[in-house]
Amino acid sequence: MSKKSLQGFIKTRHFTERQRERGVKDREVARAIQQGELVETDQGHHFSFGSLKVSVNIHQEVLVTVHPGDPAKCTKKVLSKEEAKRIIQLIKETQEQKEETSSSVDDFLAYVQAAGVKKR
Repeated sequence: MSKKSLQGFIKTRHFTERQRERGVKDREVARAIQQGELVETDQGHHFSFGSLKVSVNIHQEVLVTVHPGDPAKCTKKVLSKEEAKRIIQLIKETQEQKEETSSSVDDFLAYVQAAGVKKR
């Protein structure tokens, strides 16, 4: 099995998956490598070209990941069934806590009124 490369960099499986998810074309990546600015950060090296960021491992000549930078190009995350259930449960628990707090305040106010407690 031959490894796919682009502009002398080997495409990792992670890179290919992120590229597909984020809708970034090979020609855009090639342009970023050719015309973009190579930046070194704590996280490693990346080519920046406009809003596109292509992370690379310079020493091993490997493409690591790609970030289009444009939120309109990013895919929306779909929640798994378990995540959705967990969020619904958290919402219900929060609503129940608010109801308990509200009813205990109402009970206290009713007691104050019934007992004729006056403010000094």
